[in-house]
Amino acid sequence: MNGELKERQKAILRAVVEEYILTGEPVGSRLLARKYGFDLSPATIRNEMADLEEVGLLQQPHTSAGRVPSDAAFRYYVDRLMDPPGRDAVQEAVAQRVREKAHEMGDLLRSAVRVLSETSRVLALVSRPVPDMARIQAFRLIPMAQGKAALLLTTDDGRVESTLLEVDEVLGERWLDDISALLHEHLAGTRLGGEAQEVLRYLMGQFSQYSSLLQAVLSLLERERREVQVHIGGATYILRLPEFQAAERAAELLETLEEPEAVAEILGPTAPYPTLRIVIGGEMVLPPLSECSLVTATYRLGSSWGQVGILGPKRMDYRRMMAIVDGVASTLKDLAQNA
Repeated sequence: MNGELKERQKAILRAVVEEYILTGEPVGSRLLARKYGFDLSPATIRNEMADLEEVGLLQQPHTSAGRVPSDAAFRYYVDRLMDPPGRDAVQEAVAQRVREKAHEMGDLLRSAVRVLSETSRVLALVSRPVPDMARIQAFRLIPMAQGKAALLLTTDDGRVESTLLEVDEVLGERWLDDISALLHEHLAGTRLGGEAQEVLRYLMGQFSQYSSLLQAVLSLLERERREVQVHIGGATYILRLPEFQAAERAAELLETLEEPEAVAEILGPTAPYPTLRIVIGGEMVLPPLSECSLVTATYRLGSSWGQVGILGPKRMDYRRMMAIVDGVASTLKDLAQNA
């Protein structure tokens, strides 16, 4: 969309989005004029809606029907029109329920999934924290028996990992010292969650004479990246929604949720800092979820980071969902700190 909307168009677009979120039905100009208090005639509202359709923010499913928001309209609404969520009664209630469920169930993350799904009435996802956000402290290559060396990796969360490498005997200990210095110079301080791997791939291109040994180091780093485990719940809630009544669409969703890698891909990479993220419709990486939206927040347990999120229809109440997700993420962090 090029250019800025007029204030009147913003108000009409906001009303269309919020009415569609509420009912799931195409929105007409007469309803807007009657329900939302516009000091405009239905004909004027209809003309403005036609202009919003022309710039890709509204769609008309049938010639005789009203309009529905496009993905771009939901994005515009979330980024520029919606009231931002605050620390309100919803978050306080969610925090209290997570504490109660954690005590009752004895499992913090599963209790978070239960509260997320029961409160949002859509699909809930909580990833177990992974140590990918740990930083590398040091690399060291130590000569062992002839033709072998031990590679030691230490991280800032106290882990020490090692692997045995085969090396060319004629290179000697001085060569191992040079490689150790090279690795430490470029990798110390980088994060295991992909950053270190990217640096190492760059080094493999620059120092081809060391390629076999650098490949072994890369394999060690990849081994350190734990498989992301995601708890899910509330699939029955989302399948009851009108958007998933079609058997084919429901089957696609269930098939996606049965694949652990796909479930991890729904959440996407975990940022090593507190963040609230919204992915809408066609922005989803998996085509079967193109009619869905995702709201996620990161949480921290020690030096590791995980995500909590909800997956629902595009016409979700974004402000409320953001408050729920953020409330659960904040509570997980607080409970971990006080454990």
